[in-house]
Amino acid sequence: MMKLTPDGKELTVVASGLRAPGGISVGPNGELTTGENEGTWQPCCKLNYFTADQRPVFLGTEPSRQEITKEFHEPLCYFPMDVDNSGGGQIWVTPEAKVGLSAGELIHLSYGQSSIYRVLSEELAGGQMQGGVVKLPISLSSSAQRAAFHPDGSLYVCGMRGWQTNAASEAGIQRIRYNEGTPLGLPESMSVKGKQLTLRFDLELDEELATDPESFAIKRWKYIRGPQYGSGQFSIDNPDVEAEENALKQESKGHKQQDDVEVASVELGADGRTVTLTIPSLKPAQQMQIAYDLESADGEVLVGTVYSTIHKN
Repeated sequence: MMKLTPDGKELTVVASGLRAPGGISVGPNGELTTGENEGTWQPCCKLNYFTADQRPVFLGTEPSRQEITKEFHEPLCYFPMDVDNSGGGQIWVTPEAKVGLSAGELIHLSYGQSSIYRVLSEELAGGQMQGGVVKLPISLSSSAQRAAFHPDGSLYVCGMRGWQTNAASEAGIQRIRYNEGTPLGLPESMSVKGKQLTLRFDLELDEELATDPESFAIKRWKYIRGPQYGSGQFSIDNPDVEAEENALKQESKGHKQQDDVEVASVELGADGRTVTLTIPSLKPAQQMQIAYDLESADGEVLVGTVYSTIHKN
């Protein structure tokens, strides 16, 4: 990935090690994001995110490292294949947007799963980002490859059907409008600290369900990054050293060993929207799957899953 000055006189490398990104975005403060597709040296799809101060970065594919000698720049989050098996672009929510999200939020598009995801990001020391995604309640007629906001606040999404997508039709351009005043019923932020994971929703929650640990089901696992195509899912809590070594020599996508994660307790914040989960074994994980089964204070059923990555807690 390169940057060319407007006068055409200076060309600089800002990133290397990309395999097959399906799209990029430039943020309000010069942040750069890309999707990334599973392959050699890319264990699964992921969302890359880096700032101007961090450039140039190396994003993982060793044969295309070029002259960048830095260590691998970890993504904001990884995606299981059934969440995104082929990433599209990203788009930042503009001030005039009317989609139920706040200005400055990041949206990730999935070409492979014909889905649109809200990105829940957390900045760590040094600018490293971590976080996850939750699916927006939108059904598309085709894939989600590119998106743009109209001045009236609508979101236009275009996509097509080609290699490795579940798109229902060959192509489509759709206008997405938001029913103003209606909460999406989704998490709007996520953070981790010590043994606690916090989710804040965009509406008030039923207290009984929100404070019941059984309302949450969490799994975690890791991937093996190497010269083989993609990666299986490997236990973090009970490492299988032999299987991990074999994954560097032959494809391992059939290996699936996830860890169940206990939620000891849940506290509902004074705002009625924020739940803090106490997780005794909380630790860094390339992949977290956080499923929730809740209700709003008005009785609306809220069922969903956050897929995230924890680099540091």
